[in-house]
Amino acid sequence: MAQVSWSLTASTDLREIEDFIARDSVLHAITFVDCIVESTETLLKTPHIGRVVPEFNRQDLREIIFRGYS
Repeated sequence: MAQVSWSLTASTDLREIEDFIARDSVLHAITFVDCIVESTETLLKTPHIGRVVPEFNRQDLREIIFRGYS
């Protein structure tokens, strides 16, 4: 069964992204971060949908490239 784990760096980055967006809109910050988290949950159902992380080249380590903030 697939498992999604967030690295410490990714978790910190996500909080910083939320704080940055919240400067303009708390609602948009929450919505954006929720969308990111939901997109990673897709990996639980279809674990091979993400791309293999090039730095590690392991089939069991995947990443999803998320759209930019606009």
